[in-house]
Amino acid sequence: MLSKHLNKIQEVALKITNGNKVDAQDLTQDLCVIILEYNSDKMKTIIENGHLIFWSARVLMNQYVRSNSAFKTKYYTKLRTENFDVTNFQYFDNIDELLEFENKIDFIKDKMKDLHEYDRLLFEIYFQSGKSIRKLAKDTGISTTSIYTTLKNVKKYLINEAKSNYKELET
Repeated sequence: MLSKHLNKIQEVALKITNGNKVDAQDLTQDLCVIILEYNSDKMKTIIENGHLIFWSARVLMNQYVRSNSAFKTKYYTKLRTENFDVTNFQYFDNIDELLEFENKIDFIKDKMKDLHEYDRLLFEIYFQSGKSIRKLAKDTGISTTSIYTTLKNVKKYLINEAKSNYKELET
Protein backbone atom coordinates (compact mmCIF):
# COMPACT_ATOMS: atom_id res chain seq x y z
CA MET A 1 0.00 0.00 0.00
CA LEU A 2 2.79 2.43 0.91
CA SER A 3 5.07 1.27 -1.90
CA LYS A 4 2.90 2.78 -4.65
CA HIS A 5 3.21 6.21 -2.96
CA LEU A 6 6.88 5.97 -2.05
CA ASN A 7 8.25 7.78 -5.13
CA LYS A 8 5.95 10.75 -4.56
CA ILE A 9 6.85 10.83 -0.85
CA GLN A 10 10.56 10.81 -1.74
CA GLU A 11 9.99 13.73 -4.14
CA VAL A 12 8.26 15.68 -1.37
CA ALA A 13 11.12 14.90 1.05
CA LEU A 14 13.67 16.08 -1.52
CA LYS A 15 11.81 19.38 -1.93
CA ILE A 16 11.58 19.87 1.84
CA THR A 17 15.34 19.33 2.23
CA ASN A 18 16.14 21.66 -0.69
CA GLY A 19 17.63 18.85 -2.74
CA ASN A 20 19.72 17.23 0.00
CA LYS A 21 19.48 13.56 -1.00
CA VAL A 22 20.78 12.16 2.28
CA ASP A 23 18.37 14.14 4.45
CA ALA A 24 15.52 13.25 2.09
CA GLN A 25 16.34 9.55 2.34
CA ASP A 26 16.59 9.73 6.13
CA LEU A 27 13.31 11.61 6.38
CA THR A 28 11.58 9.09 4.14
CA GLN A 29 12.86 6.21 6.25
CA ASP A 30 11.73 7.93 9.43
CA LEU A 31 8.31 8.46 7.87
CA CYS A 32 8.04 4.76 7.07
CA VAL A 33 8.75 3.92 10.71
CA ILE A 34 6.20 6.49 11.85
CA ILE A 35 3.59 5.00 9.50
CA LEU A 36 4.30 1.48 10.77
CA GLU A 37 3.92 2.63 14.38
CA TYR A 38 0.83 4.76 13.68
CA ASN A 39 -2.68 3.57 14.57
CA SER A 40 -3.54 1.18 11.72
CA ASP A 41 -7.23 2.17 11.59
CA LYS A 42 -6.38 5.86 11.33
CA MET A 43 -3.72 5.16 8.69
CA LYS A 44 -6.19 3.11 6.66
CA THR A 45 -8.65 6.03 6.74
CA ILE A 46 -5.92 8.49 5.65
CA ILE A 47 -5.00 6.27 2.70
CA GLU A 48 -8.63 5.55 1.70
CA ASN A 49 -9.43 9.28 1.71
CA GLY A 50 -6.42 9.98 -0.55
CA HIS A 51 -4.66 12.10 2.06
CA LEU A 52 -1.49 10.06 2.45
CA ILE A 53 0.74 12.43 0.46
CA PHE A 54 -0.54 15.53 2.27
CA TRP A 55 -0.29 13.80 5.67
CA SER A 56 3.21 12.56 4.81
CA ALA A 57 4.31 16.03 3.68
CA ARG A 58 3.15 17.51 6.99
CA VAL A 59 5.02 14.83 9.00
CA LEU A 60 8.16 15.21 6.86
CA MET A 61 8.11 18.99 7.28
CA ASN A 62 7.62 18.72 11.04
CA GLN A 63 10.46 16.22 11.33
CA TYR A 64 12.80 18.40 9.29
CA VAL A 65 11.96 21.76 10.85
CA ARG A 66 11.43 21.03 14.54
CA SER A 67 14.62 20.95 16.58
CA ASN A 68 13.20 18.33 18.98
CA SER A 69 12.00 15.88 16.31
CA ALA A 70 13.36 12.36 16.19
CA PHE A 71 15.08 13.16 12.90
CA LYS A 72 16.93 16.16 14.34
CA THR A 73 17.83 14.57 17.68
CA LYS A 74 18.83 11.12 16.42
CA TYR A 75 20.59 11.73 13.14
CA TYR A 76 21.09 15.31 12.09
CA THR A 77 22.46 16.62 15.40
CA LYS A 78 24.69 13.58 15.88
CA LEU A 79 26.33 14.15 12.51
CA ARG A 80 26.78 17.86 13.19
CA THR A 81 28.43 17.25 16.58
CA GLU A 82 30.84 14.77 15.01
CA ASN A 83 32.08 17.57 12.70
CA PHE A 84 30.51 16.06 9.60
CA ASP A 85 28.76 18.41 7.26
CA VAL A 86 25.60 16.62 6.28
CA THR A 87 25.28 18.57 3.05
CA ASN A 88 28.44 16.88 1.76
CA PHE A 89 26.89 13.41 2.08
CA GLN A 90 24.42 14.07 -0.71
CA TYR A 91 27.29 13.74 -3.20
CA PHE A 92 28.03 10.11 -2.34
CA ASP A 93 26.40 7.51 -4.52
CA ASN A 94 27.34 4.48 -2.47
CA ILE A 95 28.58 3.38 0.93
CA ASP A 96 32.16 2.82 -0.32
CA GLU A 97 32.51 6.49 -1.22
CA LEU A 98 31.09 7.53 2.13
CA LEU A 99 33.46 5.19 4.00
CA GLU A 100 36.43 6.57 2.06
CA PHE A 101 35.33 10.08 3.00
CA GLU A 102 35.05 9.08 6.66
CA ASN A 103 38.54 7.54 6.49
CA LYS A 104 39.90 10.82 5.18
CA ILE A 105 38.16 12.73 7.97
CA ASP A 106 39.69 10.36 10.52
CA PHE A 107 43.09 10.85 8.89
CA ILE A 108 42.78 14.64 9.18
CA LYS A 109 41.64 14.39 12.80
CA ASP A 110 44.64 12.20 13.54
CA LYS A 111 47.04 14.67 11.87
CA MET A 112 45.44 17.51 13.83
CA LYS A 113 46.70 15.85 17.03
CA ASP A 114 50.28 16.55 15.88
CA LEU A 115 49.69 20.31 15.77
CA HIS A 116 50.59 22.76 18.51
CA GLU A 117 47.57 23.18 20.80
CA TYR A 118 47.05 26.85 19.85
CA ASP A 119 47.07 26.04 16.13
CA ARG A 120 44.76 23.05 16.54
CA LEU A 121 42.25 24.87 18.74
CA LEU A 122 42.17 27.96 16.55
CA PHE A 123 41.63 25.87 13.41
CA GLU A 124 38.88 23.82 15.10
CA ILE A 125 37.12 26.96 16.32
CA TYR A 126 37.36 28.53 12.86
CA PHE A 127 36.16 25.36 11.12
CA GLN A 128 33.29 24.62 13.52
CA SER A 129 32.04 28.17 13.95
CA GLY A 130 31.96 29.08 10.27
CA LYS A 131 32.89 32.65 11.24
CA SER A 132 35.05 34.92 9.14
CA ILE A 133 38.59 35.67 10.28
CA ARG A 134 37.55 39.20 11.21
CA LYS A 135 34.60 38.01 13.30
CA LEU A 136 36.79 35.40 14.97
CA ALA A 137 39.42 38.05 15.74
CA LYS A 138 36.79 40.31 17.27
CA ASP A 139 35.34 37.46 19.38
CA THR A 140 38.69 36.09 20.60
CA GLY A 141 40.83 39.21 20.82
CA ILE A 142 43.46 37.57 18.61
CA SER A 143 44.75 39.70 15.74
CA THR A 144 43.47 38.96 12.25
CA THR A 145 47.06 38.58 11.06
CA SER A 146 47.77 35.92 13.67
CA ILE A 147 44.57 34.03 12.86
CA TYR A 148 45.18 34.27 9.11
CA THR A 149 48.79 33.06 9.41
CA THR A 150 47.85 30.21 11.75
CA LEU A 151 45.01 29.02 9.51
CA LYS A 152 47.20 29.27 6.41
CA ASN A 153 49.94 27.19 8.06
CA VAL A 154 47.50 24.56 9.36
CA LYS A 155 45.85 24.24 5.94
CA LYS A 156 49.24 23.95 4.26
CA TYR A 157 50.31 21.28 6.75
CA LEU A 158 47.10 19.28 6.29
CA ILE A 159 47.28 19.52 2.50
CA ASN A 160 50.89 18.30 2.48
CA GLU A 161 50.05 15.42 4.82
CA ALA A 162 47.03 14.47 2.72
CA LYS A 163 49.00 14.62 -0.53
CA SER A 164 51.68 12.35 0.88
CA ASN A 165 49.08 9.75 1.91
CA TYR A 166 46.43 10.06 -0.79
CA LYS A 167 47.85 9.80 -4.30
CA GLU A 168 44.62 11.07 -5.93
CA LEU A 169 45.20 14.47 -4.30
CA GLU A 170 48.53 15.04 -6.02
CA THR A 171 48.44 17.63 -8.75
